Amino acid sequence: MNETQFASFLDATFLKRPSDFSDEVAYRSAFTTFLEESKQASVKTVVVYPNELTTTIKYFSKDTNRPIFATVIDFPLGNSSTQDKLNACREAFSLGAEEVDVVCNYHLLHEGETAAFYSDIFQVIDLVHVAGKTSKIILETAAIDPATLIKVVSKIKQYCVDRFHENDLHRIFLKTSTGFYQAAATASSGATRETVAILLENGFPLPVKASGGIRTFEQAHQYIKMGVKRIGTSAALQLVNQEKITSDY
Repeated sequence: MNETQFASFLDATFLKRPSDFSDEVAYRSAFTTFLEESKQASVKTVVVYPNELTTTIKYFSKDTNRPIFATVIDFPLGNSSTQDKLNACREAFSLGAEEVDVVCNYHLLHEGETAAFYSDIFQVIDLVHVAGKTSKIILETAAIDPATLIKVVSKIKQYCVDRFHENDLHRIFLKTSTGFYQAAATASSGATRETVAILLENGFPLPVKASGGIRTFEQAHQYIKMGVKRIGTSAALQLVNQEKITSDY
C-alpha cells in the first residue's frame, strides 16, 4: 500500500477547542497548520467542529482534489436530545458538511432506556440518509461492554439492511470512539482490535471507522487489513510519513 492509497483511508480531525490553547492566535495557528498538513497528506476527509466548516471549505475551494468535508454532532458526550441532534445535522448540512460523525447516547443504555437509545440512532440515520449524506455513528465502544456491543451493532445493522437499499449502506458507518472518553486506568478509551472486530463481524455490510488512540502507521495499517474503511486521526501527516504520534486523541 503506497502513501496515496493509505491516505485515502484517513479522516483527519481537529477537535480541540480555543480553550485548549494559550490564546486565540495559538488556536488559529494550530488550525491553519492542521489544514495545511491535511492538504499535504491528501486525506480522504477533514473533520472539524461545525463553526470551522466555512473556513475549512474556503481553504480547499481551489483544490480540484479536495477532501470530503465532515463535522461532529453532539460531541463528545452524545447526551443531547434527539431533536437537538437532528437540528444540528440540518445546520451542518447547510454549512456544507457532507458527512456527520454523531455520538450515540450511550448513557441511555446505562439507564436501561434501550428503546430510546435505538430511536435516537435510527432517527439520525434516517435524516442523514434522506439528505443524501453520510452518517458515522460513534458508539463510544469503551463505554459499552462487549456482549452489549455485539447486540447494539447487530441491531443497527439489521435496521439498516431492512430499511435501505444495499447500494446506500456504504454511507452508514459504525465508528468506535470519540477519543475523549475517560475509561478506567487499565482500559483503552479508543479503538482496540477486539472492539473493531466486533463492529466488523457483527455490522457487515456497514463500513467501520476506527478512531481513538491510533498513534502509529502499523496500528492504522493493521485495522485497514482487518477491513476498516476509515481511520480517524488528529495527526494524518505523521501517520502518512510513518512517524509516531504523541497527540492525546
